[in-house]
Amino acid sequence: KLSAIIDHEKEYFDPWKLSSQTRTQQDVFKSKLVVFYHRQSTTLARGIKCMVLDYDLSSDYITAAHIWPSSTNGRGLSRFRLEAKCLNDSRNGLLLHKSIEQGFDRKQICFLYDLNADQLKTRLLCPSIRFEQIDNGITFGDIDGRPLQLPKGVWPYRRLLNWHVIRSFEYAREESWIDSSECVEDYFHMSDPRIEMPG
Repeated sequence: KLSAIIDHEKEYFDPWKLSSQTRTQQDVFKSKLVVFYHRQSTTLARGIKCMVLDYDLSSDYITAAHIWPSSTNGRGLSRFRLEAKCLNDSRNGLLLHKSIEQGFDRKQICFLYDLNADQLKTRLLCPSIRFEQIDNGITFGDIDGRPLQLPKGVWPYRRLLNWHVIRSFEYAREESWIDSSECVEDYFHMSDPRIEMPG
């Protein structure tokens, strides 16, 4: 399992920090993701639907978030059987409200795979942001358990989201956000025949 990666490599494999992109890079990647995930607004000229909130917002409120951060320039992806060029693949991106994207980068939230529902669901780990508003009165507590909205048969790189989950839970235990005994199932390798993995 990925969680067995030796301790001295952990820093190398924890790249989730607020990274920087030029506005042009962000816009190009965002346009790709809107098409890939079918997130075009039906009511706003420059609107996009957040994949968690699932309603139309101005594009200015939505970030094209790299799952494996752009600041790595692809470094480390080979450990997940991905090439460096996959950094800007649509499957390495999510369209998230800026506040949700910051929570993801800070490992305050993550996306767990629900095998029974065949969905990726939001998990809030940091209790101090539970009542923090994201948009229109919706708080982080409100999105806890919400599914990531995906077109049928379209998935982001689950192997990368899985690694983010593992690191987020580790960080949450260190910060005493969750009980030290709470574990998370590693979904990088799933034996369920319905699921094509790794994805």
